[in-house]
This record gives sequence, C-alpha cells and structure tokens, in this order.
Amino acid sequence: MTAISATPLLSRILTSLSLRGYHYEPSFGPGDDGGAELVRLARAFGEVFVAGGMDPDLPVLVTEPTADAPPWKPFDHPERIGWHNDFSTLADRPVLSLAWIARGDPTPGLGDWRAASCADVLDVLSRDSRVSLERLRREPLPFGYTDGGEPSLLPVVRSTPGEAGREELRFYGRALREGALACFGSIPAETERLVMTVEQAADAVGETLAASTGALLVCHNGLSLHDRTEQTTEGGRPFRKSVLCFVERLRGRGLSSGPDGEQEG
Repeated sequence: MTAISATPLLSRILTSLSLRGYHYEPSFGPGDDGGAELVRLARAFGEVFVAGGMDPDLPVLVTEPTADAPPWKPFDHPERIGWHNDFSTLADRPVLSLAWIARGDPTPGLGDWRAASCADVLDVLSRDSRVSLERLRREPLPFGYTDGGEPSLLPVVRSTPGEAGREELRFYGRALREGALACFGSIPAETERLVMTVEQAADAVGETLAASTGALLVCHNGLSLHDRTEQTTEGGRPFRKSVLCFVERLRGRGLSSGPDGEQEG
C-alpha cells in the first residue's frame, strides 16, 4: 500500500465529515497489510480506541463473515446490518469509525456500504408528523441488547459538542428494540414507529457505495448513519474482509479545525 499523503487525504476526509458526516475513498489502498495503514490514518485524527483484547499496536477488528455468526457480531452476519451508527449503547463513544476493505465480497454487488448524512435524515424527520424531534431531544430512550445487561438511557437527538447549530442522531434499530425489551418487557408501538421512520428517512437520502478491495469509509458516529448490505457467507470462497478501526477523540475543536490542533479533554 502506498504511504499516506497526510495533508490532502486528511483534508478531504475532514471536509466530507463537516459537510455530510462521512467520507468515501474508493481506493485508499489495495491488498492486505493487516490494517497497519488504517491505524496510521486513524492516529492522524486523534486518540485511537483500544477495546479489551485488542492489540494496542494494531487496534483493529477484522470481520469474518459466516452464516452462523453470533448476535453480537452483526458485521459477520449474511443479512444487512441495518442503518446505525457505532457504539450506540455507550454514552461516551468513539467519534469516528474507519472501515477498510482488505478483500471485497466474491459476489458482485454484495457487501456494499450504505451511508446517509444525519443532517439530511433529521431534515426529513422534521417534516414527518409521526416523529417529534423536540421530544427526542429532551426524553432519552433505552439503548441496549437483551444479552448485554442494563440498557443505557440516552438522547436520540442532541447538539454536537463544539459545533454550534449542528445536531447528532444516535440510532440503531436493534439497540432501540432490545433496549425497550430489556427495560419494559415489550417494544412500545412508539419505539417501533420511530425505528421504521428513521430507517425510511435514511433510505430516502442515503447512497450506496461500492465496498471493493481497497475502499475506505470513514463515518462520524453522530453525524452519519451507515449500513452494510447482504454479504456472501457460503460457497467455500474467500469471503469479504473488512478491517475496522475507531477514533475515540479528535484533535482540535470541531471537525473543520484539522488534525494538528490541540487534543480535546
């Protein structure tokens, strides 16, 4: 893989994040280096997220598509993940998610990404009588999983810290449904309506992006939603391989400040 040309690439990504909450790079690099170059890029943005069990020197997750993947590995399931932003059950979650395709899906047209700007989704929702954005701003909802302990009560819509006039959307249909089940014992009709309405809004404004070998997707967890379409998990061929890395905090204040500002505390 070619060494990162830091200034132009970071500038392109930061501009896209500021404008729409995500950035797509169709040819970040070919081949499979295990994700070292992806980690280099992530560290250029700020502090990289290191979860328990991750190698601090190479803090990545590597997908392993399989027909019988456990529920807690939705990125390995054959079916679509569904519109979401990552770590939706955590109050203090990583700011950025980076996904690099080390090997594309063996079936043409499968395993692609979908991405949508939360600003566009919120604009659609603001005109939909089925949803009250004001209520979503002031009344937190339970986000969780039936096998993940106590749900977290978190706002669905909030102001973006350090970004005047910008709002974030926290969303994952599965986490909202299972959080409601864990909290109330059933899924309220209002929760189901919210999930369906947000997904329909994202369908209306989102785009599909080819997840071919070497492609890169960077998403702000709050300013964008993303998804992975159906992927191949049978047939004995080398399956889709995505390498994931997460940035816990950005340097500088605001997405437009660039990578060389001071680290936020």
